[in-house]
Amino acid sequence: MRMKIGSLWIANDEGLIPDYLSFKKQDGDFTMSRDDIDDVIRRTDGVRFDCLIEHRDKIYTLVDHLYLYNWLMVDITDRRKYKKLTNDCDDFTMILYGHLREWDTRLATCIVWGYNPDGEYHSVVGYVNTRREFRLIEPQNDIISMDIKEWDVKKIFFI
Repeated sequence: MRMKIGSLWIANDEGLIPDYLSFKKQDGDFTMSRDDIDDVIRRTDGVRFDCLIEHRDKIYTLVDHLYLYNWLMVDITDRRKYKKLTNDCDDFTMILYGHLREWDTRLATCIVWGYNPDGEYHSVVGYVNTRREFRLIEPQNDIISMDIKEWDVKKIFFI
């Protein structure tokens, strides 16, 4: 038996689970090898030619943009309170990335480090979508960057 508890948790026979885990995984078989993902990322304006890209898997499922957008509406990471040094960009990034991996480990999502358009060293979540485009998610407000040419991306980790 499933029932909704507030807007953050679902109760079922196994106990309470967060809403984002009850969200249906995306359909389709849009997969890409890590080498092809590297090609997509390196062709993206804003990614340095010497950017470090680390992978743990050989094949990833490309992210459906609309599906991700709807999932972000359910995820609660952006509702956390920002606190410099103890709950800042890297913490938000790790939490959102962890939620994404917990929801669907196959997705072409990653942790990204680099200089944002304001010149600040910053951490966000990245992904490769079904249109073979590299995008960034700001985990503090769920804004998806469609144009990252103003970024200076230095490190990307698919872990």
